[in-house]
Amino acid sequence: MMSHFSATPLLAALLGGFWLSAALIVRSRGHIGGIELATVALWLCSLAVLGIAIAQLSVGGFFRKEGFFAVLPGFWVPMIPFAISGALLLGVPAFRRALWAIGAHLPARAMVLIHGLRIAAIGGVAKGFAGVLPASFALPVGIPDLLFGASALLVGVLWPKGGLSRRTLIVWNIIGIAVIVPSAPLLMQMGLPGPLYTFARAPDARVLFEFPLVLAPTLIVPLFIFTNAVHAAVLWNGMRGERPSTQTPSASTRSSI
Repeated sequence: MMSHFSATPLLAALLGGFWLSAALIVRSRGHIGGIELATVALWLCSLAVLGIAIAQLSVGGFFRKEGFFAVLPGFWVPMIPFAISGALLLGVPAFRRALWAIGAHLPARAMVLIHGLRIAAIGGVAKGFAGVLPASFALPVGIPDLLFGASALLVGVLWPKGGLSRRTLIVWNIIGIAVIVPSAPLLMQMGLPGPLYTFARAPDARVLFEFPLVLAPTLIVPLFIFTNAVHAAVLWNGMRGERPSTQTPSASTRSSI
């Protein structure tokens, strides 16, 4: 088990709290009903159960077994939160309505600022330089993620009076996805025993499956990417109008969504 400090449990709690708070806000403004709110709670509870299961498997040594690394976990383990979220999106219309309402009615500035938490990647970068984490993963993944988090804080603090154009925010969210996908899964797998094992110098990517660090690639990063994707999708469909504002949408805007 890793003895080095990691903020991953706190980040997971903050991300979950953000989505729950967002759902409660849009519920209080009448944009969703109790059923939609319940589906968001169900989604977050499912991810919490996943996080607990991953933590238990890590502490129990399951992720240290050679047989586990033989099945290329770097590619599919981080996809589990997406599978859970995708199943709910496809199978539960109320969940789709809830996410769309959050993306459409929560201030765009809030949807940007939550990514400021990604500056926590500075810890991973520092550990990469210190030799605690594999530099082959921590630097090429952590530095772009850190810079994106810094851009979120910069954009959020210097938010222009009229807001940002829909196109600008879509591009910004796509960048937020691109700095992680597809490089992170590939680099992780290249540091794990198996057919793609390239970065075998200690520490290799097996350390990424130690608790609490394991929560980053398996839960926290997928949640950040999911947040980017939801925001970009809502903006793409024109549900905010041309210039998203930090203010509550007008009655005419609400009625058209």
